Amino acid sequence: MRKPAREARTSYAEWAYRIIRDAIIWWDLQPRELISENQLAEKLQISRTPVREALLRLAREDLVEIMPQRGAFVAPIRVDEVLQARLVREVLEVTAVKEGFGRIGADELRAMEAAIDDQEKAASARDFRAFIDGDEAFHQVILDSAQNEKIKTVVAQMQLHLLRVRVWALPVAERFRLIIEDHKSIYEAYRQRDLELAVVRMESHLRRTKETCAAIVKNPFLCTEDGQSQLRKEV
Repeated sequence: MRKPAREARTSYAEWAYRIIRDAIIWWDLQPRELISENQLAEKLQISRTPVREALLRLAREDLVEIMPQRGAFVAPIRVDEVLQARLVREVLEVTAVKEGFGRIGADELRAMEAAIDDQEKAASARDFRAFIDGDEAFHQVILDSAQNEKIKTVVAQMQLHLLRVRVWALPVAERFRLIIEDHKSIYEAYRQRDLELAVVRMESHLRRTKETCAAIVKNPFLCTEDGQSQLRKEV
């Protein structure tokens, strides 16, 4: 579990929340794993109160389950929430493509190229965090082009459960290649000034999450018991 330095203006509860959230997203804490308040407080060298506040916040976000007399556990993947988040993200990001297409100029294309280059380097090094950073940088160029803060805010909110699934899929080498190829194809649509093609390629790219969910539900330990039925409904 990473323990980044706490900035002076960041409360202990917020700091603990970010550390635990990232540990869950990056699978340092596994689904259904017990989270010990005492151990976390000792590790972070803070009292149990901010740790408890952080866990309650994570419970509201469905990343933690708090069971009376038993404690706090990492929540399994909720396929229904992931699929709902994917759909919302797809609608909003495709809207961003349409709204901001005319604002993608030479600087933005260079930023997209740089993000793809960073991802290729990260893939070669199997640096998962750097790969995700490059992924987010690529999509951020497109989101920024729409000049719509509400879209960016909601997409960021959707990322919690989506990112957890995406991180799970990254160790598969093929996944690196598919994402990079998708990004290159989207970039080419922008470079060719073909809005219709950019929309089609973005939709196809964002729908890969459904394929990942199909793999996750094969392992009942990772997801909720109704995961398979939720996936069938979506399909």
